[in-house]
Amino acid sequence: MSTKTITVTGSGSVSVKPDITRVNLSISAVKPTYIESYELAQDYNRQIKGFMRRLKLDDKLPKTTRFQIDKKKESVYVNGNYSHEKFVGYKLSQEVHIDLGMDNLILGKVLKMVATEMVDTEISISYTVSDSKQAQYDLIEDAARDAKEKALRITRAVGCTLGDILTINYSWRNINLYRELPYEDAYLVRPCALTSEGPLDIEPEDLKASDDVTFVWEIKQG
Repeated sequence: MSTKTITVTGSGSVSVKPDITRVNLSISAVKPTYIESYELAQDYNRQIKGFMRRLKLDDKLPKTTRFQIDKKKESVYVNGNYSHEKFVGYKLSQEVHIDLGMDNLILGKVLKMVATEMVDTEISISYTVSDSKQAQYDLIEDAARDAKEKALRITRAVGCTLGDILTINYSWRNINLYRELPYEDAYLVRPCALTSEGPLDIEPEDLKASDDVTFVWEIKQG
């Protein structure tokens, strides 16, 4: 006699208060020679570490996630038609992020220093959490509870009872607890907005994530 089963997918969700403010710096500049672009990168890296020391922060907080120096060319048009490419220099592209706590006073000071002293840099702000693993555990447990509640209600409605769990299908993946401020909301990163020494009045919304877990139960009559 074949075993009768029920397959139910539970959906879990989690809402977590961010505890890290991430300042993202995008450095872009073109210099006539490769060595000038490289030396500019060195200058900016020293400058960023200097900001950290001035604020009594760890100068190892800035992390480079991308570094590239490429030849920069521009298309030349003659009488409206493409003619050739002209070499204009070497383009430095560097991405750096600095993970801070949730201190808006420190955040404002970092932004002001970068915006006023690093002219080749665009700034954006994002939020994340230092420990996403616990949030993921909570998420899985919520999905399991949801699946069991659904299974109980379905079997109760048709006059059956749940038996043993036969299989659990879950593919572990890292959940994304990260949010970047939209550009139009990040007015605070513009140099003209950074004239005050007071703290920035920012309260980020909670970070949200969801995931699914699928269970197969044996079901019994009555």
